[in-house]
Amino acid sequence: MKYSYPLILLTLLFAAPYAFAQASCPCDTEELPNGNSGGEIVEIICPGGALAEGNTSVVNSDEVLIQRPGGDQNLELDYTVFIDNGINVCAIFEESVGSQDIELTDEEYVNCRRRLILGCNLNGLGNGSMSNIPTLSEWGMIAMAGVLGIIGLYAAARRRKAAA
Repeated sequence: MKYSYPLILLTLLFAAPYAFAQASCPCDTEELPNGNSGGEIVEIICPGGALAEGNTSVVNSDEVLIQRPGGDQNLELDYTVFIDNGINVCAIFEESVGSQDIELTDEEYVNCRRRLILGCNLNGLGNGSMSNIPTLSEWGMIAMAGVLGIIGLYAAARRRKAAA
């Protein structure tokens, strides 16, 4: 019975709704007049979570931009997060309908940057400000592995004492 309390705690840790929360950006749900949302623009520019061939990106301390340049048969699409005169902004753009800009709080700005960098797998572009941080569910897996290891060592020690 005394070993059930840590297991109950870990169960709550895994089942907590915030354990599976993902960073989101207001521009993801914002819609342009033609009905395309920022999330859909990211899916077009970064299908399968990687920047598609021919598309471009800019990642620096003030801006994260993903773009599909216009051309013969393609519309120009942009999704950008930037700082403009000290104001945090995210913007989505489609050549045929124009753009939507949203002012962001500092937390939303960080979430929007992270969403674009991770959503298009731009980590390898020399952006030192972003690093992989285990989410709560990953920490829960790490904790569970540690607890199971300790229980295994305890069980092995008891068997060794009983055999002697």
